[in-house]
Amino acid sequence: MVYFYKNIKRRNAIYLKKISRKKTELIKEIFTKQFLESVARRTKFIQREGTLTAKSFVSLCAFYNNSICEASLSKQSTYLVTNEGVSISPQALYERFNKYAVEFLKSILKETLIRQNKILAKNENSIKRLFNRINVVDSTTFKLSDNLKKFYKGTGGHTANAAIKIQLQYDILSGQIFACDIEQAASSDSSYVGEVQKNIQPKDLILKDLGYFNMKDLDFIDKEAAFYISKVKKYTITYIKEEKNTPK
Repeated sequence: MVYFYKNIKRRNAIYLKKISRKKTELIKEIFTKQFLESVARRTKFIQREGTLTAKSFVSLCAFYNNSICEASLSKQSTYLVTNEGVSISPQALYERFNKYAVEFLKSILKETLIRQNKILAKNENSIKRLFNRINVVDSTTFKLSDNLKKFYKGTGGHTANAAIKIQLQYDILSGQIFACDIEQAASSDSSYVGEVQKNIQPKDLILKDLGYFNMKDLDFIDKEAAFYISKVKKYTITYIKEEKNTPK
């Protein structure tokens, strides 16, 4: 039994290494050093030559072995020395996590969304005949240090006391990001539908998960001459109206 467990563990480790290697190869294929530097300068993340490069910063944020949100600055500095050959003090690294870093990473995310949708790009003309845009709405949550619970309330219970939720709205045809909002994890997805409605245009197709389900919201989308695909909550009664508005 012990041998079986160790064998499975070893296979999982090999599999994870392969995935990590593929991710690294993918980002190298999509983003050259020159491209990352140009985006970094455009967003003012890099304004003059320094120790920390755009490539090394993306590597830290995207490929750090564990959750970067839980790792100390000292561990992050060690990662940069070991993996990128960049020697930077924890204090200097702390100062690089600023508003320019946020804009830089947002731009990288947007470019990733654009470049990964090769199939959609090939069929964009056909899709455009039916829909103006295909807007995806989704969220992700991750825990923070309990010291931040005053600012970002978690869901409590057995989960973190402090946690953050990121709400993302983007068009998968163009890769355009309409919104990337930060909320406390205790906020429900359904309370975010008002923000989604601000970006709806005629002929848009809205894709949302069950957490955003709201009948009034679906009615709003319909009145805006847009379309939606949504899961339906359990026990929701649905029917088709006849011409005389008689439930069927």
